Amino acid sequence: MRKAVLAAGPLDAHTCELIALGALVTTGNEASFKTHARRLLKEGVAADALRQAVLVTFGATTTFSQISDGLHWVDDVTGGTR
Repeated sequence: MRKAVLAAGPLDAHTCELIALGALVTTGNEASFKTHARRLLKEGVAADALRQAVLVTFGATTTFSQISDGLHWVDDVTGGTR
């Protein structure tokens, strides 16, 4: 079903994955977040894009501590590179 949803709309796959990252940081799902983040990095998406996906949720659905966690998770999968 996920593949069908991704193929059905105008958003590209990377944008959809970045949206998923935002949702995962909001729900505190670290393992899934890191799986999706690693996939994006492997596909050439910049670490800064992952960080922005975390940050854009701030104030809408995510608390400061969740943002902090998400940024740490990005650092975990990138080795802390910026």
